[in-house]
Amino acid sequence: MRFPSLQMGKGCTVSDTLLRLESVSVSFLSGVRALADVTLSIHAGECVFLTGPSGSGKTTLLQLFRGLLGRHIPATVSGEIENKALREWGSVGLVFQNPETQVFFQTVEEELAFGAENLGLPPQRIRHEIEEILERLKISHLRGRNPASLSSGEKQRVAIGSVLIMHPSLLLLDEPLSWLDRGGREELTRILKALRGEGMTLVIADQVLDGLADLVDRLVVLDRGQLRSDLRLDGEDPVQVLAGLGLAQPSENRLELPNGRPGGPREPVLFMKDFTFRYSGGGGVHRISLTLESAEILGIQGDNGSGKTTLLRAAAGLLQAQEGEISVLGVQRSRPEKMLGRVALVMQNPERQLFEESAEAEVLFTLRRIRRSRSRKQDGPDLKNEVMEALRRLDLQAVRARNPLALSLGEQRRLVCACAMAPGPELLLLDEPTSGLDWPNRRLLINWVRDLRRERGTAIMVASHDEDLIETLCDRRLRVENGERVRDAQG
Repeated sequence: MRFPSLQMGKGCTVSDTLLRLESVSVSFLSGVRALADVTLSIHAGECVFLTGPSGSGKTTLLQLFRGLLGRHIPATVSGEIENKALREWGSVGLVFQNPETQVFFQTVEEELAFGAENLGLPPQRIRHEIEEILERLKISHLRGRNPASLSSGEKQRVAIGSVLIMHPSLLLLDEPLSWLDRGGREELTRILKALRGEGMTLVIADQVLDGLADLVDRLVVLDRGQLRSDLRLDGEDPVQVLAGLGLAQPSENRLELPNGRPGGPREPVLFMKDFTFRYSGGGGVHRISLTLESAEILGIQGDNGSGKTTLLRAAAGLLQAQEGEISVLGVQRSRPEKMLGRVALVMQNPERQLFEESAEAEVLFTLRRIRRSRSRKQDGPDLKNEVMEALRRLDLQAVRARNPLALSLGEQRRLVCACAMAPGPELLLLDEPTSGLDWPNRRLLINWVRDLRRERGTAIMVASHDEDLIETLCDRRLRVENGERVRDAQG
């Protein structure tokens, strides 16, 4: 796809300063100071990789670049800001971290058309642009689908397309690869390289480079809202630079953590035979058969929309078989309320599982509810200790008093994992558990998963596009394509 109308912003040429911050600080109404005294410039035509630990302020900085803070998102902003790109409507495009917050219309075509219509483009041009986007992002088959019925990866492609169709001169991407399958990541990388070649300015916030290394001119590192490093790359490998800062896994040192299935009796935990479930809007799974035993870790792989999440939801009792059989812990047609504390599901979107007023209260609610179901004493010093241990295991002590919905996506994901794992379930279901997590927190999560398997015999099913995670954590891998099982492999 080519962008013939691409502009650098009014009065701005390649290598000019497109955006400048001088001693900028941002505080939200909750009292949290998200950015502190940040001084930074973005030049036209460059590609900046913005990274840092979970909760370091990356998303806040992108929202500031887009002009959302103080106008559309309540916040107190101080310091000096100059943003030439904002002089024209639509010239700054932001792809949000959570694609569900960026899709609103009844069909994918309507979603893509909206931005172009607001630019006043003629109908024939809009139709041409839509076809280009659909073809390039490989979502032509989704044109008539309701975005709400799509997988998270499919929604991410639609959200990216809805921004690209407006030809922004400054493109801001918040974790753009985290929801995409391998094909989607490769295609997005090709698109970004083409846009970069045409002079578009790119700011990409993410935890891993994953194929973007050739694009990057600069590495900007945030830590606790402060600018930690601003490094211009002169032929250096950005992955190794990040590894040296403790923010990436060194390429020569993959997830070399102790694995191995513990000994002991094997009990069937999950059984499916010709399991079939179809959604009314399209998608689902067809005639899936599998068995998962105690202390076994099964990885589920497949392209966006292949049926991975459907399998996890069925195992959690949220979906019932339309055809075939499924039993969980020996119970057919199980329901979530009957499996409380025994089966735990971590969804792709953690916001759906958070509703208390603090992170500590979130874990406390989960443990109290399970104790009530087991006729155990609901309070006491041991319960407090369990809550604090769960927060400690995933490095959440510093945010324990914060509102969960005010946390970063990575912090929210860790919190939901803590709630799911603290009770020591017999079956743990993880849907893209490492999305949004930095390297140190990935290690914390993996260590706890392995402890549950070793100490409690927990059976674990992981659906993920993270190939390193699947390869190093799982005993078996199951691949699904178009809702059908196509391959089962060891390790």
